[in-house]
Amino acid sequence: MQLILIVPDILESHDALRGMEVTALATAFGTCFDELLVLGPNSGVADRFTAVFAGLGGRVTWITGEGRSREVDAADAVLCYPGGISTWHALFGLLTPSVEHANRPRPPVYLYSWEKFYAPFILQIHTALARGLMTEQGVSSIIPFESIEALLSLLGGMQRGG
Repeated sequence: MQLILIVPDILESHDALRGMEVTALATAFGTCFDELLVLGPNSGVADRFTAVFAGLGGRVTWITGEGRSREVDAADAVLCYPGGISTWHALFGLLTPSVEHANRPRPPVYLYSWEKFYAPFILQIHTALARGLMTEQGVSSIIPFESIEALLSLLGGMQRGG
């Protein structure tokens, strides 16, 4: 099973990393997925996450440019960390097809809402749903979580290969 990782361009020593459960999240996803496809820079969060994932026997692939949409279409799930414009750009690139093509199944998109980072975005989705600007089917794949405990509950004992 393939997991796409969307990460910000944050260096390992950056204060923003404090409190982000990088090792715990990588371990949780590493027990569920065989392959990690990384959309993002090779630094900070990505380095730590990929090291833990690979240490659990997972295969790591960095994807950019041309092969990006093909790889994304084959993914079984997406994990998106909080981040800046590049992170949002990658996230919206994945979400846009699910809204435009509501009948096409999309993989679950796990939003790590560390320190409630994605709370305004989630509120906007709920408002758009209430106003009829989006359909439930178009955004049903978006799964926010705020902690490793919440993620483990969502994954519900899922294991590699199943």
